[in-house]
Amino acid sequence: MIAEDWQRLKNTYERSMMIKRAQTARIIIMCAYSAMTIAFTFVVVLPICGISIRYLTNITDPGKLLPLQTYYPYDVSKRPQYELTFFIQSIAIFFAILSYTGIDNFLGLLLIEKGNNISITHLTYEICILVNTFGHMCVYCAVGEILVAQCDQIHSAVYNNKWYTLEPRSAKCLIVLLIRSNKSNYLTAGKVFPMTMATFCNLIKTSASYISVLLTTRT
Repeated sequence: MIAEDWQRLKNTYERSMMIKRAQTARIIIMCAYSAMTIAFTFVVVLPICGISIRYLTNITDPGKLLPLQTYYPYDVSKRPQYELTFFIQSIAIFFAILSYTGIDNFLGLLLIEKGNNISITHLTYEICILVNTFGHMCVYCAVGEILVAQCDQIHSAVYNNKWYTLEPRSAKCLIVLLIRSNKSNYLTAGKVFPMTMATFCNLIKTSASYISVLLTTRT
């Protein structure tokens, strides 16, 4: 494949073209690993400093922050359970970064290898349309997620309020607010499905699965 192409005899033009393509691939690899390093810093390093990039509640989140929050069959707030869990999650995230980055870089190399048969202008236009579509969808889903979070904060604020110090008539007025805020408001797409980040992630996974099926059928 690529190694065999470099070993073949070639003229000056082909050699300069291959060097140019290799430099482009190197830039792509450097950008990909830089982005993954920044993501690893946000996910792993910030929780060590006590900074969380997630929306936290006082129901499922423990006192100590972890890179990946889920339900554990043991108490992760004690030592050494917390340190071991944090270390294992950090190693898993690191290997996941290497796997995803390696696949992306390999696909980028294949695309550059086939670059002579692809119209760069047409490909750039399609990428811009795709990024624009998914960008707008991500913005709407992020706004919908913020709306759901604000509704949860209203419910938590009313619940944590010292309602037991109020008069019975005034305390009863909070019941209506609790019932209404218990059902979150969603930004929907045509009143069909809610626009949240979970919906956006499911859409990405479904699109990737559909593309995989098309590629398998094509080959």
